[in-house]
This record gives sequence, C-alpha cells and structure tokens, in this order.
Amino acid sequence: RGHSLCVNNKGRVHAWGSNVSGVLGLGDQRSRTSPVLVGGLLEGERVTTIGAGWEHSVCAAGESGRIWCWGKGTAGQLGIGERVEAAEEPIPVNLLEGQPVVQVDAGEAFTLCVTAEGELFSWGSNQRGQ
Repeated sequence: RGHSLCVNNKGRVHAWGSNVSGVLGLGDQRSRTSPVLVGGLLEGERVTTIGAGWEHSVCAAGESGRIWCWGKGTAGQLGIGERVEAAEEPIPVNLLEGQPVVQVDAGEAFTLCVTAEGELFSWGSNQRGQ
C-alpha cells in the first residue's frame, strides 16, 4: 500500500514510499521518496525474491533459503508466532526451518512462499479464503 521494493544485482534490498507500520524495514516509520538500502539482519545475505504486501514486506535469500518479514503483523502475516503492530526491521521467519525457500510473495494480510521442493505455504489472514 504505497511502498516499493527492489533487489539489486548484488542481492541487496532497497525500499521506498509510505512507511506505515515500518513496512520499509528501515528501523523507523518515516516515509522515503527514493530507494534506501534495507540493512539489519539482511546484511551479508544475497536476497533473490521479495514481495510487497498491503502493509508488510517479505524476502528470501537465495543461498540460505531463509525468509524475513517486516511491517504490520496484526493478522500473523509476519510468520513469527505472534501478532505485532509494527516490526520496523526484518525479522527471521522460522516456520520452515530446514526447508529452503525459492519464492515469496505477500498480499493484503498474508504471506506465501514456495520451497525448493515445490511445496506452497501460506500464513496470516484467511478472511477471504486466500
């Protein structure tokens, strides 16, 4: 909802736009008009896939297959085992420990991922059968 994400050729995530609930992952809720590097726990990771949801974001690192989410988590869409109003920096998702993730995406209040074995997982809101 008003934010954008991109991954550069070095696997680094950049974010800009509205920063409601810390959706940019920059440690605050101040909006940005130009791309800013998302650091924190993503430092040193080579991200290969990202998703911008309604008020949350998700990414996965290619080599490790790990997932991180940030932003609004009131419907469980961050996958961290608790509902939070705002995660302003990337938080590791440990739901799929040992199952490398190759693709992610995010919707209004839910998150999707596909593992290297082709399994699809989803978490967060199921209010509309998503």
